[in-house]
Amino acid sequence: MRTLITIFFCIFFLILPNHGNTQVHSFVQVYLFYTEDCLSCEGILRGYLPTLKSMYPSLEVKTFDIGNPTHYEALIKLEKQFGRTGDDFPVAFIGDQILAGEQEIMERLDPLIQKYQLQGGFSLPPIEISSSTQPSEKTFSVDLAYFYQKGCPKCDRANYLLKYFSRKYPRLNIKEIDINTPDGKRLNETLSNRLNLPAEKRLTAPSIFVGVDSLLPGEITESRIEALIQKYEQVEAPSPLKVESREMEKAEDSMVSRFKSLGILTVLSAGLIDGLNPCAFATLIFFISYLTMVGRKRKEILWVGTGFSGAVFLTYLLIGFGILSFVQHLSFLPMFSRIVYLITIAIALMLGGYSLYDYVQLKRGRPFDMKLQ
Repeated sequence: MRTLITIFFCIFFLILPNHGNTQVHSFVQVYLFYTEDCLSCEGILRGYLPTLKSMYPSLEVKTFDIGNPTHYEALIKLEKQFGRTGDDFPVAFIGDQILAGEQEIMERLDPLIQKYQLQGGFSLPPIEISSSTQPSEKTFSVDLAYFYQKGCPKCDRANYLLKYFSRKYPRLNIKEIDINTPDGKRLNETLSNRLNLPAEKRLTAPSIFVGVDSLLPGEITESRIEALIQKYEQVEAPSPLKVESREMEKAEDSMVSRFKSLGILTVLSAGLIDGLNPCAFATLIFFISYLTMVGRKRKEILWVGTGFSGAVFLTYLLIGFGILSFVQHLSFLPMFSRIVYLITIAIALMLGGYSLYDYVQLKRGRPFDMKLQ
């Protein structure tokens, strides 16, 4: 009898792994479109995706650098098939879903992989990548003014879209203007005056001006830009890159009068609301709680809290005055940021390991063996 029971359990455990593998190894495919100078893309590519591949052996991830125009063209075609445009990078395709940006990918990709594996797997439509983007043979010339600002994800997407069109339409003349510069503000206000745009739609980025038309944040798509290019290849219109001095003077006057109408209370209230930083509050509470737990005196806690609050205030003040804006224009910033990002990941993983070790020591009743005391 005992022998029969042993044989039964052996057969059961031999069958069980095969059943599990059919569930775990259901084929799921993911397309990921990224950019080389995108820090969020770096975190997904180097950190998150390798973790998912180790968890799901049957997961197949194909990556495409949109710095290659043909890859960007493939992204546009896929977005048309799925009926949605990804406003941020990286952009991931899985099943019938599009995920855009680091946060959405981190929150939704893992549950979607599990969902499609339980359904028996899911493959994406094949991508047709042409050998090269075919340039237009038209001989027209169109001037386009593009306003952007540093650190704006939607501006990054618009920037790659315009690079794609500059290759497709060699005679398209694109001028990129940083809207945070004085000249950028004056030109944007001048073009807004030409088109009689309302105040809330001025000095915004990304924004595009072509002829007597404009595309503002939320309106910049591949189809709309191409429609404007094709429109102005047929008709002549005033160039957004040619403005008269009287137009610039009028723009300065309208900006000054608009900001004067805000009032000091409005400015102070907006600054106070914008300055409320939940992360800073959480960090301050953590410092105070930690110092209290280790038995620091009230005076020491007060000095630490005052120093931290003062540093945060000074940083915000310098940013508000634009003193730190030069950092965004440093040529080595993308590489430096990438290095800092990878170092941060390594430190976080190391501290996570130490935290697990400390948890085990605490459960065993040995708090003095903890590493992160």
